[in-house]
Amino acid sequence: MRAVEKTILLLLVLCLPLPARAQTAPASQPGSLPAAEKPWARGVSAAKRARALALYREGNRLFADEKYSEALARYERAIGHWSHPGIHYNMVECLVNLGRNLEAHGHLKAAMRFGEAPLGKPLFRQARTYLNMLERALARVRVVCREPGAKVVLDGKALFIGSGEATRLVEPGVHAVLATKTGFIPVAQQPNLAPGRLTEVTLSLMPRRTEIVVKRRWKRRWLPWATLGAGAIIAAAALPLYFVARRDFDDHKAGFDELCNTQPAGGCVPGELVGDDIKMWNELEDLERRATSEYHASIGLLSAGAALAATGAVLVILNLPRPVEQPARAPDPRPGVALSASIDGVGLTFTF
Repeated sequence: MRAVEKTILLLLVLCLPLPARAQTAPASQPGSLPAAEKPWARGVSAAKRARALALYREGNRLFADEKYSEALARYERAIGHWSHPGIHYNMVECLVNLGRNLEAHGHLKAAMRFGEAPLGKPLFRQARTYLNMLERALARVRVVCREPGAKVVLDGKALFIGSGEATRLVEPGVHAVLATKTGFIPVAQQPNLAPGRLTEVTLSLMPRRTEIVVKRRWKRRWLPWATLGAGAIIAAAALPLYFVARRDFDDHKAGFDELCNTQPAGGCVPGELVGDDIKMWNELEDLERRATSEYHASIGLLSAGAALAATGAVLVILNLPRPVEQPARAPDPRPGVALSASIDGVGLTFTF
C-alpha cells in the first residue's frame, strides 16, 4: 500500500499543472512539464521532488493562515531538496510580508531565472511587478577604489581587493564603506542611501607620512649600565676573598707538614698527639674549615657577579640607539593673530 501511495504522489509531482495564482495565497504545486523536460528539475531525484512537494504544501497551508514565518521555514526546507522557481516565488510572498525586501529580491531573481514556464504567464507577470516594486524600495550603491591592493569592505563584509568597483543592492539607510591598505591612511564613508537610487562612493587612499627617528628600547638609559656595573663590583669583591682562601689553604698545608714531620713516627695520628701538638692539630682543622668556607663564598660571588655583568652587557647591546620609522607628526602651528569679521562682530584668534 505504501508503494502505491508513493507512486501516486510522484505522479502528482510530475504531471499536475501549475494553476493560476490567487491573490490571497501563494502559488500551487510546482510542475507543468514532464520531469525529463524541465531544466529546473535536472539532477533532482524523484524522492527529493516528492519531499519538496510535501513541505511546499505544508508551507501553503501556513501561508493561508497568515503564518508567514512558519511558512517561510517550510519553503526553506523545501528548496533544500528542490530549488524550484515556484518555491522561491512563495518565499518572496512571505519575505515581503515580513519586511525583508533584500532577501525577497534575491529569491525573486531565482524564481524568474527560467522565464515564465515554471510559474505560468499570469504569475510571471506578477513577479515582474514585484521586481519593479522591490527595486524601487531598495537602494543601490556603487563603490569605486582605484588604489591597487586596497581592501574594500561594505558593512563589515569584503567587497573587493585591488583597483576596481562593485555595485550592490542594499536596504535604504546609512551604510559603512571602508578601504584599507598597509602604509596608507584608512578611508571610511557612511553614505545615507535613498530607495530607488544609485549612489556612487569613491574611496581615495593617501600614503601614510612617516619619519625616521632614533629610539632606545628603554628610556632609563642608566639601567643596563647599572646592571653591568653591579655585576662587575660583585665579581671584583669575590677576588680578595678567593685569594684569602688560597692563603689559608697554603697555611694549613704548611702547618700540617710542620706538625707531622716533627712526630717520631714521621706521621700524624690524632690519638697519639699530646700537649701543644693536639692544640695545633685543632687549630689546623679550624683553618681548613675557614678556608673551605671562604673558597665556596668567593666562587659563589664570582659566579653571581659574572652572570649579572653578562646580563648587563646584553641589556646595553639591546638598548643601543636604532632608527625607527613612525608616522610623521603634524607641525606645530606658528604663533600668530588672526582677525575675523562677521555680521555678529569682529573677533581675534591667537595661536601659540
